Amino acid sequence: VKFWTGFRPSTPDSTPIIGATPYSNLYLNTGHGTLGWTMSLGSGKLLASIISSNEPEISLEGIDMSRYKYSNKTNLNYG
Repeated sequence: VKFWTGFRPSTPDSTPIIGATPYSNLYLNTGHGTLGWTMSLGSGKLLASIISSNEPEISLEGIDMSRYKYSNKTNLNYG
């Protein structure tokens, strides 16, 4: 018998990160935890809107990188 497990990336607040990063042309759609397949269609559509510079159908408040603060060591100070 061989046992296997897959990782389910999740954020500390259990809310996914969807959107642009401080780096040019780097976008995130991660941290969905156990709801990855459930949220995949909506998350993909949202990210496609962001990348194509279209107005997203929902607010990015609370799901983009701006909810995180970086330490001065990273020199990003995004958000």
